Amino acid sequence: MKYLLSLTLIIWSSITFAQDRGPFDLTVYGSFLHTGEVPSALFFFNDIEQYDSFELRRALRDHAIKVVVLGSDGGSVFEGLSMAGILNDKSIATYVPELPGDMGCYSACAYMFFGGQVRLAKGNLAVHQAGSYGMKNDESKQIVSETQQATQFTVSEIIGFLNEFDTPPWVYEKMFRSREFYEFSDKEKAELSSRSSELGAVELSSIDNFIARFFDHLEKLKVKEKEMSANVSADQLTEQKPQIDKKIPKQLPPEKPKKFVPNLSISGIQKFLNAAGCSAGPADGKWGAKTKSAVIAFSRQHGLKIDMKNVLSDEFLIKIIDTSLKCRPEKHTDQGANSCISKASHASYCDDSIESDLRKFPKFSLLRVRCGREAGVYSLKLVGTTTSHGGYGFELRHKSGINVMKSKLSGIFLANGLYAKLRMKVYLGNTNRNLFNIKLKKRGSTYTGTTARGCEVAVSN
Repeated sequence: MKYLLSLTLIIWSSITFAQDRGPFDLTVYGSFLHTGEVPSALFFFNDIEQYDSFELRRALRDHAIKVVVLGSDGGSVFEGLSMAGILNDKSIATYVPELPGDMGCYSACAYMFFGGQVRLAKGNLAVHQAGSYGMKNDESKQIVSETQQATQFTVSEIIGFLNEFDTPPWVYEKMFRSREFYEFSDKEKAELSSRSSELGAVELSSIDNFIARFFDHLEKLKVKEKEMSANVSADQLTEQKPQIDKKIPKQLPPEKPKKFVPNLSISGIQKFLNAAGCSAGPADGKWGAKTKSAVIAFSRQHGLKIDMKNVLSDEFLIKIIDTSLKCRPEKHTDQGANSCISKASHASYCDDSIESDLRKFPKFSLLRVRCGREAGVYSLKLVGTTTSHGGYGFELRHKSGINVMKSKLSGIFLANGLYAKLRMKVYLGNTNRNLFNIKLKKRGSTYTGTTARGCEVAVSN
């Protein structure tokens, strides 16, 4: 989108300091913009990217948003559907205004538009067939074959969401007909709009006026930038170099440590899939149909994005290692490649809470975990002392060195004040899980306990 670079520049120049919010009183929430000039509106002029749904929720917590203004080329299908669901659940209106140039609401952005129970489209609104495109994909039959199942699943999710939004059925014909964009006509946009009279004329006028001023300011910034570039000669750059060098720090800040993620072979992936209850067949290192089906089944069960070209993503690897090793039964029932074990007796996590006497060990230093025959699979380090809410910070590490999760141990004190039920909330990716259900008993200086599913733990103070 041709305005994105200038848009980024104005955003950063407008909010360099917290007390200076620029000429438009802007606040940035990921790809979203909020302006104090139209406090009830949220503007989306960027590509749809991962975690945009989290930024949307953050903006909705901070402001009383009534309408989301859309002008995006599209992007992540699943983020687009997720945000469309949020807008629909919260009865937030959607509006596609007339924007400069060829800007509009395209591809996955259209899902967000359809998510509005109240919606109005004046500007460009277009859809196209879901799929993976590009020269390499077109030339490789193997890649097309690998993505076919993932594409079918994506299409089924799109239809499910749009049906929930009461989208007219004729939209599907336009959407899935071709990979080329189908741009809705003015007549069709009027038919797709819903309860648009509930968007007040004053509010729409304020939104349109802000957009006109905003993009006019962008154009002026672009012109000013070109003029400044033309006026700076090579000699001037040479003269300014010593001054620039003085501003550069002699030592760069240390880089943040990179997250360790294992590099698994195909046979390793197959072993973990089988251990997690998704039948991938023999661990022969061949990327066959059964392995692909197991990957899709595992991803669907655990809410992971399915991308057959990038199955070895960090999120996928950590999740599959965690699921296959943590509290798994010694034997699994083969239910076929399209299903994973989901019964409670085969749960990947132990349940719910830790119950013990807080006064006996006010400072935890180490918690060891053993599940089944896997000794020392996980180690949990807790830092801090009890608070009025029984809170602790902790890190859980897999034996391979992966920092699996960071979270908080919180508790509820009982009436007698001596005991507290502590619930350990574990955040692994986008999934919330409770890890332990243990009543600890003292053995010497160590408190130990065993869960109903055979996970042994030991806590030392």
